[in-house]
Amino acid sequence: MQRSQIFAALAVAASTSLAGVSCKSKSETKPSAGSAVVAVKAPVSCPPGNAVENGACVAAVTAEKVEAVAQQATRLDEFAKLLDSAEVVSAPVELLGGFRQLDVWKNMIKLNTKLQVVDEVAAALDTGVKELRALKVTLADSSAKLGNLRGELDGLLKSPAVAQPLAALQSNVAAKLHGVLDPLEAQITKVAQSALGPAAQKLSDVGDLVLGACAMGKVSGGGDSLKQLCDQAKTAFGSATTFLADFKTKPLALFNDLSGSLESKLSNLLDIQSQKLLQEAQTRVNGLLNLPVGGGSASGSAAGSSAGAGTAR
Repeated sequence: MQRSQIFAALAVAASTSLAGVSCKSKSETKPSAGSAVVAVKAPVSCPPGNAVENGACVAAVTAEKVEAVAQQATRLDEFAKLLDSAEVVSAPVELLGGFRQLDVWKNMIKLNTKLQVVDEVAAALDTGVKELRALKVTLADSSAKLGNLRGELDGLLKSPAVAQPLAALQSNVAAKLHGVLDPLEAQITKVAQSALGPAAQKLSDVGDLVLGACAMGKVSGGGDSLKQLCDQAKTAFGSATTFLADFKTKPLALFNDLSGSLESKLSNLLDIQSQKLLQEAQTRVNGLLNLPVGGGSASGSAAGSSAGAGTAR
């Protein structure tokens, strides 16, 4: 055999041998079809206050978070006490109802059409008083729900339990917070549209009209019934006007501070979507008086002397 033929044969043999080794190497590195993929085993239990994330126990509930929830429940209770003073708003409503029953008043309306606004304001105030009373009930209910949430979180903090995923804990906390804040937002909106709405804001002007009508009535001999109502009018309208002017931004500040504080303090117990929903709620509430987002905290500090307020991460 010639030398060139020998070299060619050797080259073919070497190539075949290397290909076989390569194939064998690849087949050896592949897992067999029947081999199982080893999964990360989640812990069966975790230390108190922990939840499971990525297969490990992580801190979730702290004493600070439990205290933050308790503080907000207390602030709701304090704000509810503030609403005890809201009954002064009902006094002008009752007076206006009495005025409208008098023939002398009916005659004055015919002579002075400006007095017709009294009916509009009286209706708005009547609705406003009812909504303020309903707000007090909602505050008590929301406070009770926060108390329940505080109890649940405190239980997780104080005793070990079967490990639960952090996502499940977040979902539970978010649902509880929406149960607190959604009804509160709805009721504050009703209050803003009635007791704090445009018609109610005319209360001071209506008071001036009524006092003017009373002066005219006394001159024309309006009778004892008119005199009795007129004697109460100045105090009734003055007290109600002062209360509403002072109260105007407080419900909004309460909601912003309440939701903002809970959002901040509970941080890792709320997922991003829940935080977004809470922020959208703040935007809606601020829009009731065209306040900037987050503007409730400053005004809320003023309201906080009598009440409290806050949702986010």
